[in-house]
Amino acid sequence: MHMNQLASAVRPTATILVVEDDANVATVLEARLESFGHVVCAIARTGTKAINRALECRPDLILM
Repeated sequence: MHMNQLASAVRPTATILVVEDDANVATVLEARLESFGHVVCAIARTGTKAINRALECRPDLILM
């Protein structure tokens, strides 16, 4: 079993909001989190947008 498949089979997925002002970093984080089976509900570039996105998608985790 591939490592990503094993991670998905063992752990439940999380809905994650990524707060990052660097678009390249945000894209890499999103791809990596999704490769582990998590759902990135939104990427926010500012604090105000992060608050709004958090209220909209109610994430399990906010990565800043």
